[in-house]
Amino acid sequence: MFRFQMTSTWGFCIHIVVLLILNIIEIQCNVNDFKPHKSQANVGFSGNMQNDYSFQVSLQLRGSHVCSGALITMRHVLTAAHCVYEVKPSGYNDLLDPLQLEVVAGTWDKLNCNPRGQSRLAMEIIAHEGYSPDRESMDHDIAIVKVLEDFYVSAQVIPIALHEGNATGGEICHSSGWGVTHSHGLVSRYLSNVLLPLWTYKRCQIRYGSGLTDNMVCAGSGHKKGVCQGESGAPLICEGELVGVMSWGFGCISTTFPTIFTNLTQYAEWIEDNAFSSTNNLQYHMSISYLLVSYVLYYLYVSK
Repeated sequence: MFRFQMTSTWGFCIHIVVLLILNIIEIQCNVNDFKPHKSQANVGFSGNMQNDYSFQVSLQLRGSHVCSGALITMRHVLTAAHCVYEVKPSGYNDLLDPLQLEVVAGTWDKLNCNPRGQSRLAMEIIAHEGYSPDRESMDHDIAIVKVLEDFYVSAQVIPIALHEGNATGGEICHSSGWGVTHSHGLVSRYLSNVLLPLWTYKRCQIRYGSGLTDNMVCAGSGHKKGVCQGESGAPLICEGELVGVMSWGFGCISTTFPTIFTNLTQYAEWIEDNAFSSTNNLQYHMSISYLLVSYVLYYLYVSK
């Protein structure tokens, strides 16, 4: 009986210790989960597209670039919702099959010829529930793409911090992507950027009228510099932080109409719920570890 009790006691303890070790490993993974940083990209462009835009990703469908996006954790990408719907001849657009979508990070060359680039298949696509796939409105044009396997941190792959507070207008921001560099031009193979002053909401509403909502922010230079075809989902960066993702606009590099970006400040809670909360569970794992240790101590005490 004594030998059996010892065997049972130690078997139980070993089982609990194994669970505890696995939980500690999970804690360590969450502690070391790389946090978003402010972008080091300089307003005025330093010329180092590879390192300055380490948050930039290319979303590719069947090997072809379709949209840009911004890495906000090592597994989550923010982009425009209209980027993740497949256009159907019937007019009804379906959400893309995640496994058809490839996310390329860490390269200024969208063909990923850079050996330091990283490529991941998408695992899950979360489009905002308020977005209209038939594009009756471009409101709530935001989506999160979760990759199948985490990117690893390097000088070329670093998530960007989200902007806190409202962008009021007047700031000099910038955007980057692989779109056409001039009207009727070809889509660029290499990442490029442009400076874009932020417009006030009132000034932008004069241009766009009722098409503009509080969930949008406008940016454009008015000097034939702006965002063009192929730039959907492109990040808008102000003071090193992510303010928006490119949504829509009139014309290409218009001197009259600014580009419309989804205003991410309006979606802070939605982004938190769908990206950050799933990775910030350290307190949960600590609680489980405490509970497991308590069980071990209690079992050893009552088995004396």
